[in-house]
Amino acid sequence: MRKQIVQMLGNTEKSYYRWKKENRPIITFLEKYFTKEDLEEFLKTGIMSKLENTEDNQVSYMLIEYVRYNLKDKLTKVFEDISSWSDKYIYKSNFVESLQNIASDPKFEIEKHKSKDFLINAIEEYKIQGFSKVKKEQIINIFKNNFSNLECYVFIKYADEFLEDK
Repeated sequence: MRKQIVQMLGNTEKSYYRWKKENRPIITFLEKYFTKEDLEEFLKTGIMSKLENTEDNQVSYMLIEYVRYNLKDKLTKVFEDISSWSDKYIYKSNFVESLQNIASDPKFEIEKHKSKDFLINAIEEYKIQGFSKVKKEQIINIFKNNFSNLECYVFIKYADEFLEDK
């Protein structure tokens, strides 16, 4: 990715390393929000298709809103009662915080097609007394067998909505 950044900035590699050492925001920005492939695409074509396709972004927004609207019912049906599940197995505020940490990671937005994996890893890594390996496996299997990547994405992104006390 270094080569692509150097080419985009019209600088030398020496300047790139100096700017990186100086913590210049442009270097952090490019490394944090774009992949090597994004920068290569822009350098070759003058556009970055993931930012250009606004119609696709609107459809994505509508799909996310649809799932968001219906997910609470599905969670309730699958877990019978999402609030009792979360009361029995986890401390909601801690779990919501761990899901919010995932949601704030730029890698999560880039790889949202792997949302189910992100959620399963969060459950596997969640450590709280009384949350046994058996309970984790039960919950992981429920998510693996009943929820799509899009549903897992929405669950992570809006965890506080689905796990809040009502």
